[in-house]
Amino acid sequence: MVDWMVEVMTAFKCAEQTFFLAITLMDRYFAALVEQGKSLKLAELHVTGITCMFMASKYEDIYPLLLRTVYQKIAHKKISTQEIRERELMILQALGFKVGAPTSYEFAQRYLEDVLGKHAEKDFMALMSQYLGKMGLHHEGLCGKKASLLGASSVYVALKICEQMRQKPILT
Repeated sequence: MVDWMVEVMTAFKCAEQTFFLAITLMDRYFAALVEQGKSLKLAELHVTGITCMFMASKYEDIYPLLLRTVYQKIAHKKISTQEIRERELMILQALGFKVGAPTSYEFAQRYLEDVLGKHAEKDFMALMSQYLGKMGLHHEGLCGKKASLLGASSVYVALKICEQMRQKPILT
């Protein structure tokens, strides 16, 4: 599901933060279901992923995905707009209507700014930590970890990769 969401959100030119928020919404929704002793059928996974992308886009993007676009182009007319609206309400209720949450992407961006400032390697490390952050979202064992820890970890690993590639320390 995460791989597919990466493809969709890239194709529709959604902001990086939108993708990270969509995954965070989905993870938080699943965790809320577990806490309530409820489960999700496999058939419901697709509508949940689509709805989380729609919600995140409305929250983050300047020009968010339209419900019509979600229905026609992302759901390929197989999930009705009514199903998407109903799932959105279910997710909002499960999350106590708290959509916004810090993501590992936001923390990584902040750490990079604080640590590197205007360093020549900052842009490369930002891309590397973003990539590592996305890869971390694929790992089930990292789902419950704090976003701040994941963001810091992606920056640290990006720093070490960059130092190996350049064969010199980045931070002196």
